[in-house]
Amino acid sequence: MTYARARLWLGISGVGCFVVVSSLALWLGLPHRLLTGLSSGAAIASTLFCYVLLSLPFDLFGGYILPRRFGRSSAAFSSFAGAWLTGILSQAILMGGSGLAILQAARWGVFAGVASVAFLMLALLHWQGFIARISGGLRKTQVDFNLLADALNQWGIPVPVLAVYESSDPGFVGGIVGLPGREQVIIPSAWLSKAQFPSQVAAVQVARRVGVLATGARTRGVCLAVIWNLAGFFIASQMPGSDLAGAPGLITVALWFTLWSFVGLLLLPSASRPGVFEADRFVLDRGVSRSSIEQTISVLDRMQDDEPERTRWIERIFHPVPSNSSRLEFLSRQRVSATGGGDPVTGAWQGARTALFLSWACLGFLGRAVHCNSGRSELWVLFPGD
Repeated sequence: MTYARARLWLGISGVGCFVVVSSLALWLGLPHRLLTGLSSGAAIASTLFCYVLLSLPFDLFGGYILPRRFGRSSAAFSSFAGAWLTGILSQAILMGGSGLAILQAARWGVFAGVASVAFLMLALLHWQGFIARISGGLRKTQVDFNLLADALNQWGIPVPVLAVYESSDPGFVGGIVGLPGREQVIIPSAWLSKAQFPSQVAAVQVARRVGVLATGARTRGVCLAVIWNLAGFFIASQMPGSDLAGAPGLITVALWFTLWSFVGLLLLPSASRPGVFEADRFVLDRGVSRSSIEQTISVLDRMQDDEPERTRWIERIFHPVPSNSSRLEFLSRQRVSATGGGDPVTGAWQGARTALFLSWACLGFLGRAVHCNSGRSELWVLFPGD
């Protein structure tokens, strides 16, 4: 079994476990049976403690056992444990604080509680870079961007607001953080190491991120994630046993929302994948050679799960980022022209994975259970991607 397939089965098992446990807890009415009589803080803390315990075996396999077995990491267990503890404490504080804030807001009614969730998600987006550094132990470094700037200027692409984070996880690819209109592009320090990457790769990837911003693909991804989560939280608040007036009812909402997030795992990747094609198309139209784009695609895939080909159904259900073969096939169909020839494509870049990060504000329990980041605290906020 390959590393990618082992991680896929781990993700299926982890997500399946939380879906089954959430369903059983709702059927048995466990939040009201077990949490009634506790203070709001104690009820939320008890729930998060159970969440950590249930996640522990999947985190252990995903962050320590599988990476070592497949030669992706040689880190000692103490290093994994320290990073994991930092990550779960950061997440627990944010989720617990969100829960208490929702309860306070809901004193003015359900819609006030739902509105507080919208505010909390926007706050997570605004502080995403900072949260990623704290929860993932990432370190911000200062580098010279002149070489990147020269390549981007050659293609007529403006240099975005850039930051470099240092990570020990080879699957870390950074991302785009911040509210729409105030974004910052995050790239890993490994991309600027000539010993690990061809110099062209970092420039192409930054150019693609500029394309994600210029085409609106990232904004569409953020809007999709926020709207999906907000709709799910409101629907969950109307389900049997749900009540934002007290902690047992709020935890019931969280369980219903977890089931909603599971539906999102199946549906949202179909909107996210076109965003990757859209970014590839952008750099091709700006004069980046097809060979440079293909090299970048291959290099980044090897640094992540190293799965260049997938069956159609596995990709459609489980992967918001298309496989190498899908992306290379898309590029082969494109023709470059002044008006942008080839297949028209519009997507919601990283919409599926942004929804998982923002689910922290909704007390969703699937945000770090999926195959790409299970057990990898450096990827709990800035997910793997293209």
